Amino acid sequence: MQNTLIACALLILAACGGGDGGGGGGGGLQAPTDLTYAENPATYTQGFAVSNAATVTGTVTVWDVAPALPGGLALDPADGTIAGTPLAPLAPTDFTVTASNAVGEAQAVVNIEVVIPAPRALYVANAADDTVTTLQIGSLVHAGYALSDGAGAAALAAAPDGATVYLANAASDDITLFAVDALSGRLTPSGSPVATGAGPSSIAVDPTGTFLYTGDLGDDTVSAFTIGAGGAPSAAALATTVAGSFLYVANAADATISQFSIDGATGALTPLAPATVATGLDPRDLAAHPDGTFLYCANHGDDTLEVYAIDPATGALTALPGGALAVGDGPSALAVDPRGTALYASTELDNEVSLLTLETDGSLTLVESLRARGAPGDLLLGPAEQAFVVQSEHAYVLAYNPANAVSQFALTAGALVALAPPSVATVSPTPRALALHPDQELVLVTADTGTSLSLFQRDGPTGLLTAAGSEAVTNSWDVAFEPSGRFAYVTLRLTGVQPFAVDVAAPDLSPLTLVAAGVDPRNLAVDPTGRFVYAAETTAGLFEYTIDPSTGELTPAGSAAGAGATAGVSVHPSGRYAYATNFSGNSISMYSIDPDSGALSARVPPAIATGSSSNPAGMAWSPDGNSLYVALSGTQQVAHFRVDKATGLLTFQSNHPTAAQSPQSLAVDATGTVLACTNSGSTGIVSLYTLNPATGAPTVSGFASAAAGGTTGVVFSRDVH
Repeated sequence: MQNTLIACALLILAACGGGDGGGGGGGGLQAPTDLTYAENPATYTQGFAVSNAATVTGTVTVWDVAPALPGGLALDPADGTIAGTPLAPLAPTDFTVTASNAVGEAQAVVNIEVVIPAPRALYVANAADDTVTTLQIGSLVHAGYALSDGAGAAALAAAPDGATVYLANAASDDITLFAVDALSGRLTPSGSPVATGAGPSSIAVDPTGTFLYTGDLGDDTVSAFTIGAGGAPSAAALATTVAGSFLYVANAADATISQFSIDGATGALTPLAPATVATGLDPRDLAAHPDGTFLYCANHGDDTLEVYAIDPATGALTALPGGALAVGDGPSALAVDPRGTALYASTELDNEVSLLTLETDGSLTLVESLRARGAPGDLLLGPAEQAFVVQSEHAYVLAYNPANAVSQFALTAGALVALAPPSVATVSPTPRALALHPDQELVLVTADTGTSLSLFQRDGPTGLLTAAGSEAVTNSWDVAFEPSGRFAYVTLRLTGVQPFAVDVAAPDLSPLTLVAAGVDPRNLAVDPTGRFVYAAETTAGLFEYTIDPSTGELTPAGSAAGAGATAGVSVHPSGRYAYATNFSGNSISMYSIDPDSGALSARVPPAIATGSSSNPAGMAWSPDGNSLYVALSGTQQVAHFRVDKATGLLTFQSNHPTAAQSPQSLAVDATGTVLACTNSGSTGIVSLYTLNPATGAPTVSGFASAAAGGTTGVVFSRDVH
């Protein structure tokens, strides 16, 4: 008995750590404590690798988690890191991670959500000029276009990794390949075209990215290609439910949709009962909701979109009550966001693309529309990416005599903070305007009494500019890049508009053919689709030009009368409307843009007054296109207008004082929260305003000091991460 008591006492002492104060057992082992994770709650994106590190105090010999982590994720047995690539969406779910050893354990509850990746861009095949437009999405924003090396742009597809986009060219019987910029989504032609059968009208890539298929109208065949390294490789209105249980075919000839069940083992099709359902006139495209609940139909003949509920058991379609939704002129193609939140529709007869939200009851709500290029057809969402951020990290301001320099700033919390060095000298004196290339790597600066354009290369991370040469031109006033970045346009006072081909890598400009623009051209604007150029001329108004997408050359296309010393011109972000500031007329002229020719037509009323002796000059838009800001150089103010996107008409909101005399140029940062205004009558002053995100109303927030001299031009960078 005594021996038993002694043994028990020894066990108790061991369990309590004996008398040495070391704690724990097993030679001083302690139970793990304070288990935490770097991300908690954690939101991951399906298909993208993650690594969520654990932090714990003490020694861990076993890691465990309950319930099991989502498919594709695993708990590292060495350090408890949650890592891998999630394979499927998951609603927010709690997972209990346990870190243990022989004497105890610590736990942490980690909440994990896996979301479907958001597309970064929407691609639009434009049959009229064989181009592909890139729109960054969220809100639709033009991000340039790419020129096909074929003819008859018909259908789009993408490689599963999103690195390559394929365009089927129905008239040239081949496929164009485009490389996709992973950040911006912009396209660049890649490699040589690949020959197909006659008239390829549809295109598809298998899920592994190994094979590509085209349907060829010219010979009623399907061509198959093996896709090699680097991505090189007729009923187009088809839609299947995500589960692959049902197939739907639009029949344009008799305005119906055929509906079938799909045999999961053999792929055989069995007509449902009834075999067809009625649609509007000339149905051109179909798209199914990602969860298989609704089918959307584009009716080209009566300009409507129609929605059908899908019976989950039988696949039968039932038209939703309330009728079809009117949208654009000639709906031709549809694309559904894989997250099930948005539908995109192209309307080829008015050259537009529309964004609609998908409501939970299946109904559609039109959010906005904007211009594409000629005869937009097929739509493609891609690449699938994690959420991205567009912001302005830097700003650049021109300082006139005596500095003759570009001041460079970081944009930090709404303020402009000078970089080091704070400025770089221009080649010619009296710099007037500057433009930042769409890829954000090249800056061009004009000089209104000088003999050269200045070229600068921009380092994206630091924002610093480096002098990179010049181009001989005389009395240059304004400059703008077209959205593909291949061409730039410069107004030369007393001469005309000078086009240039742009080599960003060199960098270098190659002069194209000068075109006349009245007696004294000043500012110019390129429409966001990259099809038209408008030049403001002080005696005659606006001169109109079309851009050759292959060469960049300009063709005069008419003019529109101004209303007193037209000084500035700007195009609405939608591409539907143009506006001109009339310096001596103290007004803003308002125009509609013809979707095919680019010709300007005066709105009714044709102009809105800006106030006596206000002398309106430069203009800038909020990114959402709801607000227009105008520099009133005569009254030292910035005017704020709201625009009706359905009519293009402006409504005056308010005037706001500037920090110095003679406000000239304006710029809004990419987030729509900061407005900058140059002041040519000042000594290096830039007026700054904070913009209300809901109303666009400016609030004076101060000023920044640029290099000595009147400030004449300002631009914000547009940085994508």
